[in-house]
Amino acid sequence: MGTKDIAVFQLPPNLRERRARAWFDSVFNPYIRGLEQELYLLSIHNWTYRSNNNRLDRLGNAERWIDYLYIDNLTDVRQSLTDFKDYEDSHNKLPNILLEACIKLDDEIKNNKGFLEQIETYISALKESDPEETKHLSLSNPLYETRKIIAADISEYFVNNISSLPRNNTYSYFYNKYHDELETILNQYNNISKLRTEIEKSSEQLKNNITDFYNYILAIRREISIQLDLPFAA
Repeated sequence: MGTKDIAVFQLPPNLRERRARAWFDSVFNPYIRGLEQELYLLSIHNWTYRSNNNRLDRLGNAERWIDYLYIDNLTDVRQSLTDFKDYEDSHNKLPNILLEACIKLDDEIKNNKGFLEQIETYISALKESDPEETKHLSLSNPLYETRKIIAADISEYFVNNISSLPRNNTYSYFYNKYHDELETILNQYNNISKLRTEIEKSSEQLKNNITDFYNYILAIRREISIQLDLPFAA
């Protein structure tokens, strides 16, 4: 897109800087920061999947980065820059493919027989060796039920490739102690490996979209900045 095609430059000179400033501060800069955060999460393979409500906590729905007071500015950008709207639409749709794969993997993990049996084995051992560290777990139920509860609670961490949990997490001691062994067990199952490959493929598509969207916004912001001698931030 050439300079003359950007709506900002079709305004009278006395209005151009004000409109560009609004675009920068309330749309471009928040989107740039948000896209950078998403690229970081994808780089560490943390999909921010939440099993309790089946969603990706911090991927998708770019509009969440915009203060509701400035939604009109976002609408203005969408109407003025067709490519922006196209990139945004793709950005908001692609995470759904990733989410579907995460849901499938989560279901496979929490119902995996080998995974459940190993959790039961480790809980039994911990009750004997470290009873203090198991008092917060759901051990009032029979072990057969307890293992299902624990599997359902920790499965999302395996989906999100979390290798350790902070101390304030209920499962931190158990998870951090046995993560590597449980991960090894999961990796033995082809269905789980296939789903992880599917997730990686989906995440790569999303990463490419985010990168293109990010570079597009940077380029538009730079072009406007040069033409109006306007700094990126107020």
